[in-house]
Amino acid sequence: PVKTSHDPAESSQENADWSHDQGVSHDDVESHDHGALEGCTQNEGLVIISSVITSCIRSLKYCNSKLASLDLLLLISTYIGNDVTLDRILPYMITMLNDSFPRVRAAAVDTITSCLCQIERVPAADANIFPEYILPKVNEAVDDLCVEVRVSYARNVAQLAMTALRFLEIVQLTTTTTTTEDSGAIQLQQQGSFDVELRELHHIVQQKVAILLSDPDNIVKETLVESGITSLCVFFGQQRANDLIMSHMITFLNDKHDWHLRRAFFDNVVGVAAYIGWRSSAILKPLLQQGICDPEEHVVTKAINAVTCLCQLKLIEKVTVLEFAAEILPFLCHPNIWVRHATVGFVSLVSTRINMADVRLHLAPLLTPFLKTPVVQLDKDVLVFSVLKHPIPRLVYDYILKMPSISQFFDGLQDRQLYRNLLNTGQMRALPEPGPEMAVTLRKLVSHGMKDEDEEKMLAMRDVMVKIHRVKQAIVSTSETVIDISMSEEQAGMIDLNNLSIQRRHATLQKPLGTKRPPLLTPVPLRPPPPPQSRDDGEMSLSVVSSTNTVGDTSIDNNTLQPLNRPQAGSKTAATTVAAADSEGGESTPPPTPTLVKPEPRQAKYQVRHSACFLELRSLVTDHQKQYSSESFRQEQLGNLLWEIKSPPSGWRPKGQLVAHLHEHKAAINRLQVSDDHILFATCSNDGTTKLWDSSKIEGKSMTNRSRQTFNNQGGQIRALSFCQGSTCIATASDNNTILISNIDTSTQAKMSVLNSIDLSSLEYGQVVDLHHFDSGSESVLAYATTHGFINGFDLRSNKNAWTLRNDPKYGLVTSFIVEPMQSWLALGTSCGTHVCWDMRFQLPISQIHHPTGARVRRLLMHPMQPSCIISAAQGNNEISVWDIETGARRLTLWASTAPPLSLTQASSHSVQGLYCHAPDNSMFILAAGSDQRLRYWDLAHPASSYIVAGAASDPPNHMTVSYQSRFVDGTEVIQETYSRRTVPMGGVGVEDIPRRGPDTPPVGHRDCITDIAVYQASQMLVVSTSRDGMIKVWK
Repeated sequence: PVKTSHDPAESSQENADWSHDQGVSHDDVESHDHGALEGCTQNEGLVIISSVITSCIRSLKYCNSKLASLDLLLLISTYIGNDVTLDRILPYMITMLNDSFPRVRAAAVDTITSCLCQIERVPAADANIFPEYILPKVNEAVDDLCVEVRVSYARNVAQLAMTALRFLEIVQLTTTTTTTEDSGAIQLQQQGSFDVELRELHHIVQQKVAILLSDPDNIVKETLVESGITSLCVFFGQQRANDLIMSHMITFLNDKHDWHLRRAFFDNVVGVAAYIGWRSSAILKPLLQQGICDPEEHVVTKAINAVTCLCQLKLIEKVTVLEFAAEILPFLCHPNIWVRHATVGFVSLVSTRINMADVRLHLAPLLTPFLKTPVVQLDKDVLVFSVLKHPIPRLVYDYILKMPSISQFFDGLQDRQLYRNLLNTGQMRALPEPGPEMAVTLRKLVSHGMKDEDEEKMLAMRDVMVKIHRVKQAIVSTSETVIDISMSEEQAGMIDLNNLSIQRRHATLQKPLGTKRPPLLTPVPLRPPPPPQSRDDGEMSLSVVSSTNTVGDTSIDNNTLQPLNRPQAGSKTAATTVAAADSEGGESTPPPTPTLVKPEPRQAKYQVRHSACFLELRSLVTDHQKQYSSESFRQEQLGNLLWEIKSPPSGWRPKGQLVAHLHEHKAAINRLQVSDDHILFATCSNDGTTKLWDSSKIEGKSMTNRSRQTFNNQGGQIRALSFCQGSTCIATASDNNTILISNIDTSTQAKMSVLNSIDLSSLEYGQVVDLHHFDSGSESVLAYATTHGFINGFDLRSNKNAWTLRNDPKYGLVTSFIVEPMQSWLALGTSCGTHVCWDMRFQLPISQIHHPTGARVRRLLMHPMQPSCIISAAQGNNEISVWDIETGARRLTLWASTAPPLSLTQASSHSVQGLYCHAPDNSMFILAAGSDQRLRYWDLAHPASSYIVAGAASDPPNHMTVSYQSRFVDGTEVIQETYSRRTVPMGGVGVEDIPRRGPDTPPVGHRDCITDIAVYQASQMLVVSTSRDGMIKVWK
């Protein structure tokens, strides 16, 4: 078969190992001199192979074939003589510099550089090969349009310069040894020729290096600096290195957007400064100080390492070293471990470069605030690193750098430190309350993990953090789009695409007010349509035109969408094209087949024609707008129905009177839920039963203490339940890894029938811990959370998973979750006190809020008035907190404990397990109950009006007085419950002195932990509470 021209190159590459065996080995090269090697007959085979490859190079078509030929030529040049390489191989490599493929041109530069580095003997005839042949050809890569080629040249220019210098020295040495001893004039002439050629070589390379150091692409400059910049300094000498290389490298720090370039500067400036010498120390000091305060932490690490290396080379004076120590040592509490390692390395080196007196007088005092215990051997970096204090938390550090008023924050910290010192000396009794802004900031930082000892570390890093903040603000300000000064405050921060001449490529789903049809894409300038073209069958080509349209109107009537050759009777328009009238006022001649519709008196002389794809797009957008409108209306209705229609009226306050006592359950009741219409409420228990109760028969003449229906066929302990699909179904989750969806027939007393079941035993989800149902319009989703961190959404209509979220195990086990009414986000609580917010649109976690004490989250609720807040009940102190998901701040805390508010030491183990909240007339209240067996009413509008609805059965009657007061603690509003003994008036009769007229009334409160509560409306508003002993109590 006939082989194409690129086949020999590929086949030669495949047989490269065979060619290596047939040629000369490395041992032969080492054991024979070059002359014998060139005369060796074994080289003839490689010369023939190289001739075959070079003969095919010019006719190669594919990029891979050309790259393979370059690799083969480089491989062959290793084993043949220098003369053959320079005469037969190098010219073909240089021809590749003009190839059409950028990869080939870049590879040609690399190959030429590697090939020339192998040349050890330069013939006299090739003495000027570099300045006259190689450099003019290779230097064309500097002006190449492709960045890859320029990067390749920047990577090899230092090696090319050193190779050119070596060639010049070899030629000079060869010429000197061939001259006689008495030819002194000739040697002097040759020395002058060497200096002239060296200056010319410096001039050629200097021009190209200057172009590379000012290249518009930073990757070229970065590659040049990282690929032998020290060798270029040696090539140019001290003076040229200082004037050319150092002066251009300094400009790298002006690029605030490319930290890789700044990192390359500090990573390679040490070698340049070491060659230039002492003259560079004065220039480098402000540059190194700028690098230490760089916003990119990797650049900071490289800058500290550069200072360390310059100190090691003794290029920095002792006074300057101590100044750097004062600026660098605060980085010992930096959250980045690499920055701390670099700082410790600087400390250990400085302690060996200065005398012991300077270490004790200057270095040790700066180092002491960051060490747990004093260290004598500061030169041991491992020892110093082991005694460092804990760094500033990463979240705290990042949050401070993002503050708009960072200087005022540090001033506030300075005042707090002063007050704390006065408090420790006894001159003050308590710390003053911070201002509102400072309190919010401190609350946020505490939620991120800040402790009191971290304030001293932040003050130590004040100067550095302020500088970094200013640099970041400068970068942001330069990168922002320039906004018109006349823009109003409402438009601030908005970019008008029309002003930027950007054509819209999207359609608006929300219909503009006052328009029948929404705008569809940006209208294009209209032009008169061309005359209609007739087909062979006599029919017109399809075009849809509205005779009522004017110039620039893109609307179209649906009645016009008729076949062109079949206009309907009575229609005002026809699908045809009307030719413009001539200038003399003559009537236009209509096409033969369609009926001509005469234009109106004020009608334009041409009409709009729309293609079929435009009409299809318009129809698609209209359908989506209708769907969006219906979904928006449905979501609005769902939002309005979030807080039940039968909600408590304004001013409703439960009296705590027991209405019913139900005791059918034989074990702990886990969940309680009321149906949407308040006709039923359901309970599930560890006894394996789910019971439905008729809410209308709990009170009144038809009162009964028996459940309406009981379902006990699921097995296991029923952990969670939820009404589904308008309370026509109920979903129950058991600890045997099953979820059952059962039908509810409210018209009869028939037992519940199972509609669907979800078996989780075959999956690695674990047991269900919480269950919720929500209807998104297109999907009826049953969401459930499991012990293994999965939150799954099961579509009850399609009977398959709609989505699955996986919580990170490091946050702890999921204990409770809630879904935002518009189904935009989901929040969950864990056993480690972490609240995680998930974006349901992208199914990604967007924020985490950590409880300061890591207390277990017991129950979550949505805030009825603030859409971005959640209500969380935490373990211990009967704590209920309102957290802002957006900012992570704790806005409000309800504290029913004798411990100091928001204290980190838990004094009470009681926690809230049942929550209900509502906001009639914007007067929000919370009903809470938990392990202390008390039912509390928290009035958030008037905290002093809060009270205990029903006490525990073990509470002593009328011996304690409960009061509520609101105050701010560390910027958080806290409503605290306080207890005091009931006082007896002077001269009055004590409680113990009252004669007993009969037996005490049995207590009506719960005798065990309350597990859940709910509110429903029958003839009046009633409160239902369940407990761990299986009791259900109804209160009014």
